[in-house]
Amino acid sequence: MSKTGVFVDDKEKVYARLLSRQCILDFEHFLVDTDIASLANRILERNPDVVALDYRLDEEVGDLAANKTFKASALAQHLRDKAVSAPAEDFPIVLVSAETKIRSLFDPDRTAHDLFDKVFVKEQIRVDAKRAQTELISLANAYETLAQQQAYSLETFLDTSEEDRAFTDLQELRTPVETASAPHQVVGFLLKQLFNKPGLLLDDADTAARLGITQPSFEAVRPKLFEAGLAYSGQLAEGWPRWWAHRVEAWLEEKLGTRPITTTALERAKRLGTALELSLEPARSPWTRSDDEKISFACASCRRGAEVRHSVSAFEGAVPRYRIARRICWDCVQTGRYEHEHPTLRIDELDERVAAKVRTMNKPAAR
Repeated sequence: MSKTGVFVDDKEKVYARLLSRQCILDFEHFLVDTDIASLANRILERNPDVVALDYRLDEEVGDLAANKTFKASALAQHLRDKAVSAPAEDFPIVLVSAETKIRSLFDPDRTAHDLFDKVFVKEQIRVDAKRAQTELISLANAYETLAQQQAYSLETFLDTSEEDRAFTDLQELRTPVETASAPHQVVGFLLKQLFNKPGLLLDDADTAARLGITQPSFEAVRPKLFEAGLAYSGQLAEGWPRWWAHRVEAWLEEKLGTRPITTTALERAKRLGTALELSLEPARSPWTRSDDEKISFACASCRRGAEVRHSVSAFEGAVPRYRIARRICWDCVQTGRYEHEHPTLRIDELDERVAAKVRTMNKPAAR
């Protein structure tokens, strides 16, 4: 059955079309031509599966009085308040805006950030509308499943096995889900803490780094990982493909015959290639450009595989047990690339002295 969406924009209809997928997701375009309460009620009357809001809803509002204009965050808050009293009718809310607006208006707004399940830059939608559609459909499916439940369960959401539960049965992860009062609180917490940060679940870049191989080589290995049952298959899996970290580690250790962390990228690529009968290219350090490094994670900025000894800690405050502290490679420190990431990356003050030295270093010649 096709899912329905509402796209609220004060002028452009094109994104309602770009976000729609024939026979699967159909967006209706709403103009901003009434006050916030009336518009919220109009949206709720449509009983949508997903709602997309342009950030600037106060630019072209026709005859609407200036004192009655509003931005997306205000409308989203209005809709979220309704959902708490009627959780079975909750739906995803995503933000769609131009990149300049995201940088200057959205990123600093922490309250608004928690209101939206996802932020889409308009240019990214133009380039890869299919990706945006897939994420919206995945969100809508997750909300629909949660809306049918009387109580929320982490294990049910993640579709965990008995083996997985040894890693997921953590109070700080389980409690926010079990005490949530609406689907958006469950999805918001898990997207922010589990899917968008490395830890129990890994994205392709972090998994490739664990394997010690390049992204092109990872594509060759991907079918093997699926065959081995390493893929996450719970809610949001379609929109946010992930791999179970503990499954990847156990599988890799079996293939290598030793702990992965003790070997260089070159050693891992050779042994893994032999075990899988594939020709795999080892990952190279972003700093030394050598494959004779113990690559173990994807840089939080450039997403290339990197090693601890040529990286610094990203500031994150207290990191929960189910997460892995993110790191920034020295190459991104020296080039300043990390400073332009969104959400903003900062270097932990304990590593700032190291970062200051890195900025003045001559980069090693490639080996």
